[in-house]
Amino acid sequence: MYAVDINKQCLDYVNSKAKDEKINCITTAEGREDYRHDFDDGFFDLVIYADMFHGEEKTYNGLHRFVMIEEAKRTLKNGGILAVLPFHLSNFRDKDKKKCKYTYKKLIDEISGYGFKYVEKDLQGIHFEKVYSPYYQQKGGVTFDSLERGKLLVFEK
Repeated sequence: MYAVDINKQCLDYVNSKAKDEKINCITTAEGREDYRHDFDDGFFDLVIYADMFHGEEKTYNGLHRFVMIEEAKRTLKNGGILAVLPFHLSNFRDKDKKKCKYTYKKLIDEISGYGFKYVEKDLQGIHFEKVYSPYYQQKGGVTFDSLERGKLLVFEK
């Protein structure tokens, strides 16, 4: 299992938690700011993008998800799975960099346009953003039940 992030602090945290829990199957890798990877073509069986697509991303003007989808297509084995847990759909931008409200259907169609086959699953994921918010920490934190849920979109290459 690989954990990739451009933030070294996040990778250090993952390494620390894995060591504490005696989990030896995680390899951390520092990501690149252009959202490309150094992994070989057809390297992965599964790629998960959980809360990775944001509309206000400075590096790519909100267009980094297109690069990430291309990278998933390149690095996934044939028959591999791309799982996407999107949040902030109202902040997404189209390829012309115009901010527009996305829906799950619009995102499914967009990813399918890269050659992925959407696999209907009734799966949800959790948005942990509030857990790290100073605002919510000052108010006493958040409960697990109060965290936002979203649909996990599953695709096959």
